Amino acid sequence: MKSHSQQSYIPALKYHALTRFYDLVVRLTTREGMFKNKLVELAAPQAGEHVLDVGCGTGTLTYLLAEREQKLHIKGLDADPVQLERANSKVAAIGSQISFQQGYAQQLPDNAQTFDIVVSSLFFHHLTTHQNNQIQHN
Repeated sequence: MKSHSQQSYIPALKYHALTRFYDLVVRLTTREGMFKNKLVELAAPQAGEHVLDVGCGTGTLTYLLAEREQKLHIKGLDADPVQLERANSKVAAIGSQISFQQGYAQQLPDNAQTFDIVVSSLFFHHLTTHQNNQIQHN
């Protein structure tokens, strides 16, 4: 199997060059505020819980979770290091216990079973058929 650094992924907006426009495009072309706030409401995070945001991208959902409950332990996981840089910038002002890790959904962190809540949004369409099959069989 390929290592993390050798695995390929479909970047936000399909092309690496468009990644910097991701937040703007999502904000303009989806009802992001509505559905991500609904995800946070349905997840109903409580103080002290550990949350994993799979395919966190630029950290918008991660930010909303931390904004709702500042005493969460949140880990964002994404394959794209550029998106993770943007995510770190986005959540820097919150001061919550948020960390980001570069990685793949088909190879979750070793401590993945320790999370109370796992969320994901706008992610699965970025996977190839092979990657989706890997996740389904894990």
